Amino acid sequence: MIPLDGQVLTFDSTNGWQSETPASGVTDHALLSNIGTNTHAQIDTHVADDTKHRLINDSGTTITELFSASKIIADLALKQSALTFDAVPTDTSVNPVESNGIFDALAAKQTALVFDAVPTDTSTNPVESNGVFDALALKAIDTDVVHTTGNETAAGEKLFPISFMLMQA
Repeated sequence: MIPLDGQVLTFDSTNGWQSETPASGVTDHALLSNIGTNTHAQIDTHVADDTKHRLINDSGTTITELFSASKIIADLALKQSALTFDAVPTDTSVNPVESNGIFDALAAKQTALVFDAVPTDTSTNPVESNGVFDALALKAIDTDVVHTTGNETAAGEKLFPISFMLMQA
């Protein structure tokens, strides 16, 4: 039994299978009442609009394609389950550092530099610029120095100790 256009197949225990035209049914959706204001063509256009309805494509690369739930779940299963944090900053580590590790490292740093006014033998502090300049200004310049090797040219008044004059070349 093949239903004709507009009929549906029905079954009941008295008549068995039979083709019937539904009493209150409409087989042409263009004839439906209370269907809203959109035409069939407008509905088809909406359904076909890939900016509103996206294609599920697990190998898709465009912005109008979506991954399936199973693809998303599988991809998430491959991700790192938990981050590993370093307690303190470490030179070659690629791990993030705990907040208190960063805080402690910064808190241990010198808050402000302390400058020495003049160079001091055992100090690790930087020296003020004028302190360096003044210390260097006290040093002898090359023309004021008597050299111990080679010929010496004396210009102006110079006093030489007797031991210097007795040295043999």
